[in-house]
Amino acid sequence: MSPQLLVPQLLVVDDDRPIREVITEALTDEGYGVHTAADAREAVAQLRRIRPDLVIADVAIPYGDGISLCRMICRTPDPVPTPVVVISALAHPALVNRAYQAGAAAFLAKPFDLDELVECIRRLLAQPPASREAVPSSMFR
Repeated sequence: MSPQLLVPQLLVVDDDRPIREVITEALTDEGYGVHTAADAREAVAQLRRIRPDLVIADVAIPYGDGISLCRMICRTPDPVPTPVVVISALAHPALVNRAYQAGAAAFLAKPFDLDELVECIRRLLAQPPASREAVPSSMFR
């Protein structure tokens, strides 16, 4: 078995390159395998290629949006559900509600603390797949 298969694989979807890089560095330092996409098209291609254990998706991405991507991921029949953490600089209650209705496991408002993101990911991946529930976050600041 490849060592990469033992490491949780994450997909970070954000059109802001510096944000992708900061998140990637933080999560790589935590021992995760991190893949990235700058838009919804790249994200779909990556989803088919790597089948990540968790997805982090910004709401505002080209060729779609993070909530639609979340809905697609959560509605795809899969024996092991893929949790999605939605991130956005806009954290008004209606948007947060739309994200959770689409199946988001968590919502984090930008700017967020990287430790908060890491803890959120740890909690989500620690849950048995069949019992994964939304993780409350400190999204309302």
